[in-house]
Amino acid sequence: MGIFSFLFADPEPTEPAPTRPQLRYYHEYDTIPTDYTVIDVETSGLNPCISEILEIAAIKVRNNAEIDRYHTYVRPVGVISPSASAVNGLTWSKLYDKPYLEEIQQHFFDFVGDDILVG
Repeated sequence: MGIFSFLFADPEPTEPAPTRPQLRYYHEYDTIPTDYTVIDVETSGLNPCISEILEIAAIKVRNNAEIDRYHTYVRPVGVISPSASAVNGLTWSKLYDKPYLEEIQQHFFDFVGDDILVG
């Protein structure tokens, strides 16, 4: 933890995030789409029911060409597992001043719109 975050930030969470239901949606297409959005997320762990999103990135594609990008870091409510930090390099000191997921999710949904999502 950096000295600035140690002195001025809220304390690092010590409890896991609240449990959420696991949802799975997918659709198979007969033709390869040319308009879609590619998304990538980094999380606080590997359990989809308790791990939180820490970073979201997306690239909007039209006619197989990139037209726009979206990126944000997300402040977690619960702890970040050491194994997740080892993989994604995200720590509390990097995320303590970032917006919570609830604050940015509508902007992300607006960016994605009705696009096909590729993860």
